[in-house]
Amino acid sequence: MIDINFKGVLYGVAAALPHFQKAKCGHSINIASQKRHSDLKSRYDFIVCGSGSSGSVVRAGSRRTLKSTSCCLRQAAVTTCQL
Repeated sequence: MIDINFKGVLYGVAAALPHFQKAKCGHSINIASQKRHSDLKSRYDFIVCGSGSSGSVVRAGSRRTLKSTSCCLRQAAVTTCQL
């Protein structure tokens, strides 16, 4: 979970940031699970919720970083749901 939900977003942002700064603009789309907003029902839900929420924090931090360099960054998160 941590490798995908947190490190995946972190490495993706780190790889894209230099290109966004050079172009002065960029678009970032992430897939996020609705589970990060849910109640802790099983004994391992805290890992899913915590690692999913950390991805949101990384996205927000990258947006602030680029805002200080006058680079426009458009970010979106496509949220999946559990049936």
